[in-house]
Amino acid sequence: MIEDLKKELEDAVSKYGLSHSIVIDLSQELDKYIVECQKRKLVSTKLFNERR
Repeated sequence: MIEDLKKELEDAVSKYGLSHSIVIDLSQELDKYIVECQKRKLVSTKLFNERR
């Protein structure tokens, strides 16, 4: 799914003639968001398992 989003982003940049630095910036932000979501999921899972 994430790779699909990145591909769509690259396609949009090519289609509309935007700077490729935009792709890099947005891709990095997307990666940061994914990592943050994974951390939250890990913490939630850990808390859930501790309460069992």
